[in-house]
Formats: sequence, C-alpha cells, structure tokens
Amino acid sequence: MATFADRLGGFPRWVTEAYWTETHGSVFTAPAHPAAFRRAVATARSLIPRVAQLTGASPTDVRKWLGELRGARLAQEIRARCPEASGMGSPNAELLYVFVRAVRPRVIVETGVELGVSSAYFLQGLRDNNSGELWSIDLPTIGPSGRLNQEGRLDRSHVGSVDQVGKAIPERLRPRWHLSLGDARELLPSLDAPSPWDIFFHDSDHSRSHMLWEYQTAWPRLRPEGYLLSDDVPDNDAFLTFASSVSGRPFLWLRRGALRKARVAPAAA
Repeated sequence: MATFADRLGGFPRWVTEAYWTETHGSVFTAPAHPAAFRRAVATARSLIPRVAQLTGASPTDVRKWLGELRGARLAQEIRARCPEASGMGSPNAELLYVFVRAVRPRVIVETGVELGVSSAYFLQGLRDNNSGELWSIDLPTIGPSGRLNQEGRLDRSHVGSVDQVGKAIPERLRPRWHLSLGDARELLPSLDAPSPWDIFFHDSDHSRSHMLWEYQTAWPRLRPEGYLLSDDVPDNDAFLTFASSVSGRPFLWLRRGALRKARVAPAAA
C-alpha cells in the first residue's frame, strides 16, 4: 500500500521538504496529515518573499535566479556524479544559491563539507555572478558508523574516504573553491580567506558549544551587512542565543537560519 509520502511525490520539492519537517519524518510511514500539509504549503509559498526581504532583492529576482539554477540542472549533475548525495533541489540548498546571487559575495567561508552539496550550490551562485570564491573547512568522518559530537549525540554524516570530500562538486565549479582539511577550532581563527567575509556558513559539529564558538569566531570577520548562515538550527538554542547576543533578527527556513550583521554592529555579549 502506498504511503502518503509516495502520493506526495508529484508536489514541488519545496512543499515536500517542508512537509517532512512538519511531520518530523513520519511522512515516510504515516497516513496523511492535512493540517501539516497546509502549513507546509504556506511555508513553501512564504520563502521567496521572506528571503527577498532579508537580502534586499525583489521576489521577481529571486524567482528568476531559481529559474536559472534549475535550468542549469545542478541537482541532476550532482546526482549523476554522486548518487549517494542528498538534499539537491530542496529549499535548504536552493536558498544558499539565492543568497549568493543577491549578496554578490567576494568571500564565502563554510565549515563542514562532507560530499559537498551545499558547497556546489554556493559555487554555482559564484559562477553565475562571475565573482567571488569559497573557502571550506572540513574534518571528515570516515565510515558509516558516524561520530559523536561534543554533546555525545551521534552524527551519521560521513564519507567513504578523505578523497570523497566534495565529491558532489562538479569540476567546472572547482576553480573558485579552496578546501582545508582539519578541525575548525584550529583552522577557522587563522583561515587565510581575505577579510572581511561576506557570508559565513556553519555546517560542522552541531553541538551547542561548538556552534556558539563558530558564530562568535566568524562574526567579527564578517563585513557590516554580511550574513551568518547555519545548518541544523532546531537542534539546540545556539543560533537564537547568538542572534540575541548581537541584537539580530534571525530568519529561519526549515532546518537552516540566517542572520544579517548590522551596518554598525553592536558588540557581542
């Protein structure tokens, strides 16, 4: 018997991703949740105007950029070269591209690469802008057993070998990419990416203490009106706590968040 997840397959990916978030994954086995589905549709519809407002772009521009991204068939290209990758075509990935098109960054810094799906979306945006470079730090977990984070929670994200870090990134996008392998606590404070940074993206150890440390370390190197982006913000209160400490207004979408630095930033608490 087909599950509701099967029947939902014909809907746009943004709605399905929002629905999976709403139902905490129960969509794979549970019957339909009409109220959750209605909320998922509303969430998907709201994302374009919300990200447009945050970045200063117009909703028309955001739709145009998304059309260009989908026309480039990056998701299909990633799937062909890296079948084990996931997340292509979701708002979690596509909105990273939108941020790049809107902000036109010269320097993006990210922690956490794994197979490199998010990295590929950043790099596609830089290529389409014809400007900017990406500096990545990764301490890869080798093998499917995963790794315990600093709070003892198991993170199963992994690669099969060090050579697979960034495997999903197409060769045509790699000239703008700089990869450093090692612990972010050692590499991030002295990273040789030019300052100031325009975008910083956290996607490494998702323990509260490490997330706060990365935000606090990266924030001073962000330019005024630059952006701090983060994955897995629902896992703990680190992102909202940091946003409050710098008097910021967080923008949240599904499992990710964005925080724009003020023109004249108040000191962090």
